[in-house]
Amino acid sequence: MTDRALTTTATAATADWIRAWARGEAVSADFDALARARFNEQTASIRAFGAYAAARGVTHADRQPVATLPLVPVTAFKRAPLHTAEAAAHPVARFETSGTTDGQPGVVQLADTALYDLSLRASFHHFVVPDTPLRLRPDPGAGPFRVIALVPDRSLRPHSSLGHMAEVIGETWGDAPTRWLLRAAPTADHRHAPAERPEQLDVAALRHALHAACSSDTPVLLLTTSIALHLLHEAWPPSETLRLPAGSRVMDTGGPKGRRIQLSRAAQHAWLQRTFGLPPALIVGELGMTELCSQRYETVTRAHLVGDVPSARVYLAPPWLRSVALAPHDLAPLPLGESGLIGHIDLANADTCAFLLTGDLGHLVPLAAGDHRADYGPALVLEGRAPGNPWRGCGLDVEAMF
Repeated sequence: MTDRALTTTATAATADWIRAWARGEAVSADFDALARARFNEQTASIRAFGAYAAARGVTHADRQPVATLPLVPVTAFKRAPLHTAEAAAHPVARFETSGTTDGQPGVVQLADTALYDLSLRASFHHFVVPDTPLRLRPDPGAGPFRVIALVPDRSLRPHSSLGHMAEVIGETWGDAPTRWLLRAAPTADHRHAPAERPEQLDVAALRHALHAACSSDTPVLLLTTSIALHLLHEAWPPSETLRLPAGSRVMDTGGPKGRRIQLSRAAQHAWLQRTFGLPPALIVGELGMTELCSQRYETVTRAHLVGDVPSARVYLAPPWLRSVALAPHDLAPLPLGESGLIGHIDLANADTCAFLLTGDLGHLVPLAAGDHRADYGPALVLEGRAPGNPWRGCGLDVEAMF
């Protein structure tokens, strides 16, 4: 791979690590060393991050514990350009957060998506489709699944990182391009562009696609959110059931974001099992953020198909993504099991800041004894959003970016 995003030392080493890990090879990568290299590189190449880190008293990583390096609050992506100058000048991808609280989205720009897509494919294969041959490059039309997306396509949400993810999955594992079955809902005022209208589920097209997959005995890979599953449950004919082909599965990205839905997640899984014959072990949760180039996944599907991880609804990360729990009052790292603000360091964030502090509360738990892949790191358990803004010595320093 010769893309510009794979030319720096930290990026090239991370790419090599991702490929080796995806192939199941022994890996001797040093996360801490790569994280320090990425920190030093980005404080120099991302002006706003360099100013923020300096305001926190850190201008060079040296041998400082990685868990104590400054993490940028994700709210800063709404206010400052947290990407490299090349990504600012020549972006090939611009992703925006939903901006649900104040209407102002956070912005992530990439000069290319090579490392992003490599990380995506390696993790998705490992946790969602480990029973298929490894695919680290696109192979349009040659995949084993009928990929159906209940998420907005790029014409509806051109700056959606989830839409990009669904595109990459379709071109990698689909027997045809991704089938997008959320449509722009018609509105009384047709002056609105499709991207400004609420989406609606095309149930007729979905029924046709599922029956066609059954007729050809092609496993279905359904990419959805919890809200889309709620819409599907509401619109699906109550008396209609069908058994999807063996090997079919669902990736649920969650994300109600405060919206009420009728069914709990467990109830949604039970309905999917009754209606489509999907075993709960083949319904896997994904946990991602627009600001991160890597994703976490629940362990249930890999546990069911491979058996080398515990079968649980906890989220594991690939080893180049590390999360920490921090005490809200001083951002000191907390021991495993203690709840705090969740931060992430993602080595796949080459063009955009790799050191992030979220407003999520949660804790980290070690995997059960006996699991042989020590490079997983602890699992993440989320507990909801932090009330108000309890950060100290952190949120105030965002002003140093301007």
